[in-house]
Amino acid sequence: MRKYKSLIVFFIFFSILFVSLGLATYLNHGMRKIGVAEISLENDSLKISGVLYSPKMIPSLTIPPIKQPGVVLIHGVMNAKETMSGIALELARRGIFALSIDATGHGDSNGNLEESNDPTLGGLTAVNYLKNLGYVDENAIGLIGHSMGASAIRATSFLIGNISTHIFIAGGISSRYNTSIYGEFNTTNPSNLLVAIGRYDEAVTFDEVEDELKAVFGTENDIITNQVYGSFINQTARKFIMPNTNHLLEPFNNEIVRESVRWVFNSTGATNDPFDKSAGLPPNVLFPYRDLLILIGIVSFIGLIFPLAEMGLKITFFLKRKEEKEIIEPKYGLWKIGIIWGLLHLVLFVPPILLFGMGSVIIPLSLGTTAIFWVLTLAITGGIIIFFISKKREPERSSKNIIKGLGMNFTNWRGLILSIDIFLILVILILIIEIMPGINLKMFVPLFSNFSWLRGLMFLLLVPFMFLYFSIDGMMTIGMYQSSVKEETKKHKTLATLEVIGIKLLPFILVLLIQYIPLIFFDFMILSGFLGFSMQFIIMIVPLFLVYTLVSVLFYEKTRTVETGALLNALLFAWTLSILLPIG
Repeated sequence: MRKYKSLIVFFIFFSILFVSLGLATYLNHGMRKIGVAEISLENDSLKISGVLYSPKMIPSLTIPPIKQPGVVLIHGVMNAKETMSGIALELARRGIFALSIDATGHGDSNGNLEESNDPTLGGLTAVNYLKNLGYVDENAIGLIGHSMGASAIRATSFLIGNISTHIFIAGGISSRYNTSIYGEFNTTNPSNLLVAIGRYDEAVTFDEVEDELKAVFGTENDIITNQVYGSFINQTARKFIMPNTNHLLEPFNNEIVRESVRWVFNSTGATNDPFDKSAGLPPNVLFPYRDLLILIGIVSFIGLIFPLAEMGLKITFFLKRKEEKEIIEPKYGLWKIGIIWGLLHLVLFVPPILLFGMGSVIIPLSLGTTAIFWVLTLAITGGIIIFFISKKREPERSSKNIIKGLGMNFTNWRGLILSIDIFLILVILILIIEIMPGINLKMFVPLFSNFSWLRGLMFLLLVPFMFLYFSIDGMMTIGMYQSSVKEETKKHKTLATLEVIGIKLLPFILVLLIQYIPLIFFDFMILSGFLGFSMQFIIMIVPLFLVYTLVSVLFYEKTRTVETGALLNALLFAWTLSILLPIG
């Protein structure tokens, strides 16, 4: 049994992956009660990709069943159509056609966000597509946008007019917009407006837009949350909601999804509650369960790395390496170096933002300049730290011999081949799952989107820089791990791994606590502006660093070198970043 342990673990993870994504697909289709189809639209010779959620006609709806309302949804920067699919799913389950698109340069859509001359980011093309569908009421078209997407739907509404409902989620409400492109807001424009801003939103706060909202809501008094101003009949309805969430998670917030569905329903003249079971409408929401299953599937997909590594490392070819006596084994103080290394990630994140502009907050601009600059400065700084620590411990050795000794951690070229093999196997597994009936990963997991040639070039450009960074990070990680292992037992190694993960993540977690504890309990934001907005980056970094640290430790334990884990981490990170960058 022990002989096949890795194979058994592999099939367990794969089975969980397959079942969870299969069930997620089932829920994504409204338990087979709605249609979900990928579409491709032409927008000035560029492709705009989208997913159309189509309802089956519900006779009990007060909306005429012959032609149903339609809604276009546009996501925020560095997201994709899948981000807004929860709202789209719940709209379709209640008789409303919902088209969630990849904005220009995002997901499977072509173009470059920075070079785009289309302020609607494909929204205009999407609305025209819905209007031309014979079963969509062209006089009952709605727009929903989050963050950047809110700006896009504002421009779309201004160009088209005749939009029955607008939902702006943490964006689109500001006096800074050019009114000749985005239109002017007042008590009648835009029609039927719902504004949602998370209570812990780092990018947009209620205080920043309160004056604009008062003018739009037609009141000089403080705006009351969850109160409807104006009239749906006159298309002057306004409402503001502030759920307990942050900018990153707003599209997945249960209150925002439910209120969006209700708002669209009310804007079309429907008198039924869209969650009223007695009216023949589904009283529940499916999207949280779908998203939970997707999360389980992603975790299982990541879990496949470890049994694949175990099986690969049992092959003699991959175990050959230089003699250990030629290597300088790094050993660094767990707390001291761990905290310093973590803080450097935070401190060195600021200069690239200042150098390349505030628009590069949260990972990079379209060419990845900020990310490359960030990891490069980290690698150089980390390399200098490692060199001086080694020199201090062995002052009798020449600088050349120290560099050579440290370099012996990167002599296992067979390990590099193993990393590439594992990465390719993961890609092949994705393709296998994709061709299985009823499962489409790309439809609700943006990380599994198609690679364009430009994304492919970005991937190749990022890999060397990421490999350099993860090599240095790997030496730091292994140095802390080595100093933490008290005995060569499985128990002590596991504890050491957990300690290293905890110390590496501690600075990030402390910054998040400093930011969000005052915000949650005292309604006070310590870091505002671009530093506050960058908290989203830190939130995303925490689970990624957890995975990368596990990969580094596992491969080191098996090969006693750093480069195998470093290259696999580099490939995974470059793949993720290439998919997310708005350079379709």
